[in-house]
Amino acid sequence: MLHSVKRLLRNRKAGPLIEEGMLLGISIVTLTVIISVIYGLLGSVGDAMTKMESSFGDFWGTALSKMHEVANNLRQALHV
Repeated sequence: MLHSVKRLLRNRKAGPLIEEGMLLGISIVTLTVIISVIYGLLGSVGDAMTKMESSFGDFWGTALSKMHEVANNLRQALHV
């Protein structure tokens, strides 16, 4: 097997094919790394959005309950 690879490397006709194969392999590895990084970033952004949505939901829920409490206190104070 190693002998046939060495023979192909010496063969001038097979040189460009081996070069293209190596470039294709490097391209596939590079593309895989880029996709992994993008997927990781998008996952982090999605987690942040979920946490932010939860925080805003908690904030608005607390704010509305406090406003309801203030409205009830005003009704009691005004005897309405």
